[in-house]
Amino acid sequence: MYTADQVAEILHLHPKTVRRFLRQGKLNAKKVGKQWRITEEGLKQFLGGKIESGLESMEKTGDQDRAKTPKVQVSSIIDIFVEDKEEALRIANSIFAVLNCKDPDYGNARCDHIYMEDEKKARFILWGTPRFMRDLLACISKITQ
Repeated sequence: MYTADQVAEILHLHPKTVRRFLRQGKLNAKKVGKQWRITEEGLKQFLGGKIESGLESMEKTGDQDRAKTPKVQVSSIIDIFVEDKEEALRIANSIFAVLNCKDPDYGNARCDHIYMEDEKKARFILWGTPRFMRDLLACISKITQ
């Protein structure tokens, strides 16, 4: 079980953003007293795939990794409204193709995604350098036109 602050650290998001996701029901959790508790399964569901255990992820944010980290990192959540799951997968595959051929200047860029069938929406959570974000947003713009 994770706290909202731990999930914020794992996802590199502000704790208020995580709490907003919790209130909106976008991230499954339970309240224990006045605090939210998020299961690893709830976190996996939100990200749409496998995640590292919280302890492994927190250990990786030590001084050694920070020395390799670019000075500026950007995160973004993108919702793309789609007709069906196949369109969501087509967009996701295109984005992952860009990531697989990534420029070294992108640093440790990352993308997670989830398809929300009831809302007919594909959600992409991006982390990386400003240059990565610029290039990937331009790619997404062209893909979705």
